[in-house]
Amino acid sequence: MYAQAQKMAKEQATSGVNMLKEVQEKLREMYDQELKFEKLEEDCRLPSLTHDVCLITQLRRMTEGLPALHLQEIFEQLQELYNPMYNELRNRRREKISDISRMLQTNGPSRQEALKEMSKKTRRQLEQAKLREKEASDAAELIKRVKNMLRV
Repeated sequence: MYAQAQKMAKEQATSGVNMLKEVQEKLREMYDQELKFEKLEEDCRLPSLTHDVCLITQLRRMTEGLPALHLQEIFEQLQELYNPMYNELRNRRREKISDISRMLQTNGPSRQEALKEMSKKTRRQLEQAKLREKEASDAAELIKRVKNMLRV
């Protein structure tokens, strides 16, 4: 029983720690994605597309013969079309990340209290298991002595 209670306590403590690590890792991944998304958004806002040769080549093929002013208008229209979508996506992502951060901060103390309470319960169970083990060994010793007395 003692070993079983000890094993259960270790498993519970390990699962709590693992869950906390997983949440922190997911939060870290989301922060990393947020930075990458902001970089992507900045790249999309750049008026110069010289960094992407394939895209420029495709644009040239599609817009051959169009005046430069018209190309600028097309680019601005595309930017107007996609910017609200990027802004909405960015805002939703930030809200999710901040919600998770708040949840971690607000639930931190209650998680610590739960861990303390679970540790206390586990200690009590271990003490009870030790007491039962001692009582069982005392009872076995008593039975052994009574048998010896009856034999004599």
